[in-house]
Amino acid sequence: MVDIALATAIVGHIATWFLVIATTLGGSHSARVLASGTAILVWIAHLMALIGTVLGDSPQSVGNLAGFFLVGGWVVSCLHLYVWFRRKADVAGWVLPPVAAMAAVGALRAGTTLSSADPDSGRWLLVHISLSALALGVLCLAFVMSLLFLAQDRALKSRQGMNWVDRLPALREADRVGQVGLVVGFVLLTAGIASGFIVHGGVTSEGLTANPKQAFALLTWLIFAAVIAARGWLGIRGRRSAYMTIAGFALGILTVVGMVP
Repeated sequence: MVDIALATAIVGHIATWFLVIATTLGGSHSARVLASGTAILVWIAHLMALIGTVLGDSPQSVGNLAGFFLVGGWVVSCLHLYVWFRRKADVAGWVLPPVAAMAAVGALRAGTTLSSADPDSGRWLLVHISLSALALGVLCLAFVMSLLFLAQDRALKSRQGMNWVDRLPALREADRVGQVGLVVGFVLLTAGIASGFIVHGGVTSEGLTANPKQAFALLTWLIFAAVIAARGWLGIRGRRSAYMTIAGFALGILTVVGMVP
């Protein structure tokens, strides 16, 4: 059941992506309605895969690499529905459905179990996997809004190709939604890293050397902390904040890539 639901979600995410492109480029109302319906059905399929995994052998079945991709992909799918229906940021659909599809593919292909034989460690591992996946999914929203901000800012300054700019959220709205995603994602990332230290028995210089993904995770946290501090205390917003957010998300992706054997 889980594999079928995931395969359906992958096909649906790809179909949604093409429909979103058709909607944003052609402005077709029928394409938007079809894209909306497909996105909802895909969300349901992804949710069924998640429920099927949780109700499988045990809740610990989510506490592995496949569970990380599964939860993360579903969160990205939720965020796509949010920006699609509430924020009317149709262009975000150029990025979010492919990311969710890749996460679903990762859930299907991941074969390395990260669970521990120790029940206490296993429970913390489940918490760590879930929080990290949620953090990456929410930070994906901040990443997309940063891309949209930069694209719109550049188009407005060059005054070229202004037609598609009307389909983007206003600069202030993109910056505000990105800020919310950044703060919420940072809180989840902090909790995920803290739970990871519990799972791995703390962080040491030897651990950082032997396990580069711990170093990537800490560097990602520092970048996002710097972005939030710069925005809150120094009033730095706009392009510099967007570039730093993109850099932090890229490091987060590298951390995930480092998890794949």
